[in-house]
Amino acid sequence: MDSISIVTTLRAPLHESMSFVHYHINKGISHLFLYFDDPDDPAIECLAHYDNVTCVQCDKHYWTANAGTYPQFIEDRQIFNANHALALARDRNLDWIIHIDSDELLYTNTSLEGLLSGVSKDIHVIRFTMREAVPSKLKYRNFFMEVHDFKVPPTPIQGQSLASKNVRQALYHGEYFRGHTGSKSAVRLDSPVKSLHIHFPIESVENLTVRQSNDIVLLHYDCCDFAAWQRKCVRRIDGTAAITRTFVRPNRQLQLKEFTEAYQEGHKKMLELYKRMYFIPKKERATLEDLGLLVRIVINNRLFDSPG
Repeated sequence: MDSISIVTTLRAPLHESMSFVHYHINKGISHLFLYFDDPDDPAIECLAHYDNVTCVQCDKHYWTANAGTYPQFIEDRQIFNANHALALARDRNLDWIIHIDSDELLYTNTSLEGLLSGVSKDIHVIRFTMREAVPSKLKYRNFFMEVHDFKVPPTPIQGQSLASKNVRQALYHGEYFRGHTGSKSAVRLDSPVKSLHIHFPIESVENLTVRQSNDIVLLHYDCCDFAAWQRKCVRRIDGTAAITRTFVRPNRQLQLKEFTEAYQEGHKKMLELYKRMYFIPKKERATLEDLGLLVRIVINNRLFDSPG
């Protein structure tokens, strides 16, 4: 079977980080390269004895020694870390590397190792299909285990017609998805790829072959409870996770603008905005299910247990 690695830059609550790691190890991931944006993250100590996890403390020494300076924008840190891991993965002679975020899971109905091992050797990159989680409560103990409804990307024709389908709250300024609309990909490590981006290899490489997989699904749990959303947006504002317009589509920029205004007005306004942006009324859910744009995915909770 092919060996598969994941690289992630993370700053998340301890239980989320541990769930992310346990799930992917139990799904057959051979190695995880975790770059902790908070060098004092308690998960580093918790994962110290995991042979298949490399924890990198992204402290001042790491950035000075490897990048020369601290990248201001979170996307730049993610890209740098992904390419740092690319070299480490190749040194370990692993077969694949996948760059995802800590609020994302790789979902398959069959073996992930089996699916990638079955890919023809002349295919260099596998793009995943994507689903975006839909919360129905303000707070979850573990949204990975409790959120089961997911948006399906609409076709261009479906996207244009959604406004007439009486699913007003499901749309935010005309768009169905709240998070990124591009999925992620697996990159074969013996391919000509020289560098990684957030979603895909950075450079266009001559003769680079890419295939879409409908069997490997990226589940994006974007802001799946109020506290996670508030924490993420505040970090955008205070600079600890500053973003650039280069990587963020206009709708996402508008979301942050409206959050900033609600943040200044207080807790009540933030609650109202979160519910408007992320909750979908029962009637609209039924319509979206009929259209095939909302599906239910239930993950076996044992996949989040510590690997035996």
